Amino acid sequence: MIPYRVQQAVKHVTKELTVLRGMLHVDTHDLSGTVLLAGSGRSGTTWMSQIINHGNVYRDLFEPFNPQHVKQVANWPAMRYLPAGQVDSETADIVETLLAGRVRSRWTDRYNRNHLAKQRLVKAIRTNLMLGYLHASLPQVKLLFAMRHPCAVAHSRIKLRWSTHLDELLAQTDLMQNHLEPYRETIERAERNDDTWTKHLAMWCIENVVPLRELTPGDAHLLRYEDLCTDFDREVADLFGFLGRSIPVGIEQAARKRSAHFRRDSAILRGGDLTGDWQRHVAPKQIDAMLNMLSRFGLSHLYDEQPMPRCDRDAIYIKPAPSLDFFSLYEYAA
Repeated sequence: MIPYRVQQAVKHVTKELTVLRGMLHVDTHDLSGTVLLAGSGRSGTTWMSQIINHGNVYRDLFEPFNPQHVKQVANWPAMRYLPAGQVDSETADIVETLLAGRVRSRWTDRYNRNHLAKQRLVKAIRTNLMLGYLHASLPQVKLLFAMRHPCAVAHSRIKLRWSTHLDELLAQTDLMQNHLEPYRETIERAERNDDTWTKHLAMWCIENVVPLRELTPGDAHLLRYEDLCTDFDREVADLFGFLGRSIPVGIEQAARKRSAHFRRDSAILRGGDLTGDWQRHVAPKQIDAMLNMLSRFGLSHLYDEQPMPRCDRDAIYIKPAPSLDFFSLYEYAA
C-alpha cells in the first residue's frame, strides 16, 4: 500500500504539472475568436463554460479581471464599471489585451488544455459592469450573459464567505451617476447592514441592473441557469447557434461530468434539484428580503419566490430613465 504522504506528494506534483501544461500555448490573439462568458459569481458560469468548451475548441482563459491574481488589473476595484465611450486609452488597452489572450499565468491558464488556440473562452464574473462598453467598443467579441436566481447566488456566496465590495461600487462616480444614484440609499443601507444576506442581494441587483440597462436584446446571448437546466436541448441549440458552431457529440454527458471547478456539495454532483435546491436552505424572511430588494431595484420582473424566471428572455431588459440633473437629484433626495 502506498503511504499517504507519498499519495499526497504525487497528487501535488500532478496538479502542478497540469497547471504548467495549461500555460504552454500559442494564441493568435484575434479578438474575433474571443467568447466572453460574464455573469454573477455562483450563477453557473463554471458549468456553462464546461458545456461551451466541450471538445476543447477554445483556450480556457480563467478570470483574467481578478485584481488579486492578474497584475494588469492589480489596482482595479474588485468589480469595475466601464462607461461606453468614456474609457481612457490605458484602460481600453488593458481590456483588449486580456480579452485577446495576451496574458499567461498560473491563474488564468490553470484549466486550459488547448495549446494551439485560434479561439478563447474567457470566463469572467467581474465583467458584468463593462458589458455595455464591450458591446460598443469591441463588437467582434461574442458576449454571453449568465443569470441565476438571486437566492441561489446569495446562498452559495455566503457558504463560501465571499465579500460583497459594496463600498467599492459606491466609490465609482461614473457608475453611481450613470446607473445607481436612484438606489444609493438602498445600497448604503445594505452596506451598513450586518446581515450578509442583504449585502449579497444588493450585489446581485447591481451586477444585473447595470447590464440590463445598457444592453438590448441581441447585444449578448442570455444564458439563464434555470432555462439550461429545464430545457437543455433548446438552450444548447440556441447557444451554439449564436456561437456559429454545430452542437458537439456528447454534450449532454459533458454537462453531467464532474469538473475541478465544482464544489462537493453541488446539486449537479449530488443529482439534486438543479433549479430549486436553494429552497431547502433559505428561510421565508430571507425570501421576503429578496423580493423587497428586487422591487427597490426595479427587478421584480426577473424572479420571485419560485425557482424559475418570471419573464421571457427579451423582457428582462430595462429602458433607462433619463439621466438625473442637479434639480432632479434634489427632488429625489427630498
